[in-house]
Amino acid sequence: LVALRLYTMPFFRFINDPMRDQERMKRGDPHPLPGTTALIVRALRKLKRVGAEGDAAVRTMVLYRGMKDVKVSDLFELQGGTELAPMSTSSELAVAASYSISYNSLIFRILTKNNLERGAD
Repeated sequence: LVALRLYTMPFFRFINDPMRDQERMKRGDPHPLPGTTALIVRALRKLKRVGAEGDAAVRTMVLYRGMKDVKVSDLFELQGGTELAPMSTSSELAVAASYSISYNSLIFRILTKNNLERGAD
């Protein structure tokens, strides 16, 4: 629970930034906070199990992800991509839009068919 709570504060950068650091991975360096990261993964899996119960688990849902100061490359448009760290989304377009306000705004619209295609809520 403490690891998840830390993740909801500015501390999340200490988890996400190393996960996105391709140079660190090429060098084979470990994540600087492996224990905290493992606890977050474990907690998210438990939350996902809770989300597997009920009608919402099999409901189609549209999620949005707003990103600021991002320019989409031609390669991304052709092949797509993968986020290497946990990614927050919202079912509200306005919320995603508020996170993307910048000169180069990007909003992803993600159609999910069931809870297996979504993270923990």
